[in-house]
Amino acid sequence: MNQSIARFELASRGPTDSDPLLAFLQENIGNPVAISLAEVSRLDALRLQTLLVAHAQWRSDEIPFELCDISNDCATGLALLGVDREQFEMDT
Repeated sequence: MNQSIARFELASRGPTDSDPLLAFLQENIGNPVAISLAEVSRLDALRLQTLLVAHAQWRSDEIPFELCDISNDCATGLALLGVDREQFEMDT
Protein backbone atom coordinates (compact mmCIF):
# COMPACT_ATOMS: atom_id res chain seq x y z
CA MET A 1 0.00 0.00 0.00
CA ASN A 2 1.49 3.33 -1.07
CA GLN A 3 0.85 6.25 1.23
CA SER A 4 1.45 9.80 0.22
CA ILE A 5 4.17 11.62 2.12
CA ALA A 6 3.01 14.46 4.35
CA ARG A 7 5.27 17.46 3.76
CA PHE A 8 5.91 20.25 6.27
CA GLU A 9 7.80 23.50 5.65
CA LEU A 10 9.60 24.23 8.91
CA ALA A 11 10.13 27.96 9.42
CA SER A 12 12.39 29.80 11.79
CA ARG A 13 10.75 30.87 15.02
CA GLY A 14 11.39 33.09 17.99
CA PRO A 15 12.12 31.69 21.46
CA THR A 16 8.56 32.29 22.69
CA ASP A 17 6.66 31.27 19.54
CA SER A 18 4.56 28.12 19.61
CA ASP A 19 5.84 25.36 17.36
CA PRO A 20 3.55 23.99 14.63
CA LEU A 21 6.01 21.12 14.16
CA LEU A 22 4.53 19.30 17.16
CA ALA A 23 0.99 19.50 15.78
CA PHE A 24 2.19 18.32 12.36
CA LEU A 25 3.96 15.30 13.87
CA GLN A 26 0.98 14.38 16.06
CA GLU A 27 -1.39 14.61 13.08
CA ASN A 28 0.87 12.38 10.99
CA ILE A 29 1.76 9.57 13.38
CA GLY A 30 1.92 6.41 11.30
CA ASN A 31 2.32 8.27 8.00
CA PRO A 32 5.47 8.98 5.98
CA VAL A 33 6.72 12.54 6.47
CA ALA A 34 9.20 14.90 4.85
CA ILE A 35 10.14 18.07 6.70
CA SER A 36 11.75 20.85 4.70
CA LEU A 37 14.44 22.89 6.44
CA ALA A 38 14.95 25.29 3.53
CA GLU A 39 13.85 28.31 5.57
CA VAL A 40 15.66 27.35 8.78
CA SER A 41 19.02 28.98 9.42
CA ARG A 42 19.36 27.77 13.03
CA LEU A 43 17.71 24.78 14.65
CA ASP A 44 17.16 25.28 18.38
CA ALA A 45 17.79 22.46 20.86
CA LEU A 46 14.10 21.77 21.54
CA ARG A 47 13.30 21.39 17.86
CA LEU A 48 16.35 19.21 17.32
CA GLN A 49 15.31 16.99 20.23
CA THR A 50 11.77 16.79 18.81
CA LEU A 51 13.11 15.78 15.40
CA LEU A 52 15.50 13.18 16.84
CA VAL A 53 12.77 11.56 18.95
CA ALA A 54 10.24 11.62 16.10
CA HIS A 55 12.81 10.17 13.70
CA ALA A 56 13.55 7.34 16.14
CA GLN A 57 9.83 6.56 16.49
CA TRP A 58 9.16 6.61 12.74
CA ARG A 59 12.24 4.46 12.12
CA SER A 60 11.12 2.00 14.80
CA ASP A 61 7.78 1.76 13.02
CA GLU A 62 9.59 1.42 9.65
CA ILE A 63 7.83 4.49 8.26
CA PRO A 64 9.73 7.01 6.09
CA PHE A 65 10.86 10.16 7.92
CA GLU A 66 13.05 12.59 6.05
CA LEU A 67 14.52 16.02 6.58
CA CYS A 68 14.91 17.63 3.19
CA ASP A 69 16.02 20.90 1.61
CA ILE A 70 18.43 21.47 4.50
CA SER A 71 19.90 24.97 4.21
CA ASN A 72 23.68 25.31 4.39
CA ASP A 73 23.43 27.30 7.65
CA CYS A 74 21.20 24.64 9.18
CA ALA A 75 23.54 21.83 8.02
CA THR A 76 26.48 23.66 9.59
CA GLY A 77 24.56 24.03 12.85
CA LEU A 78 23.64 20.35 12.87
CA ALA A 79 27.28 19.40 12.31
CA LEU A 80 28.37 21.63 15.20
CA LEU A 81 25.89 19.77 17.40
CA GLY A 82 27.31 16.43 16.23
CA VAL A 83 24.30 15.48 14.12
CA ASP A 84 24.91 14.16 10.62
CA ARG A 85 22.20 15.27 8.19
CA GLU A 86 22.29 11.77 6.64
CA GLN A 87 21.08 10.38 9.96
CA PHE A 88 17.59 11.52 8.99
CA GLU A 89 17.48 9.67 5.68
CA MET A 90 15.45 6.46 5.57
CA ASP A 91 17.45 3.27 5.09
CA THR A 92 16.75 1.60 1.78
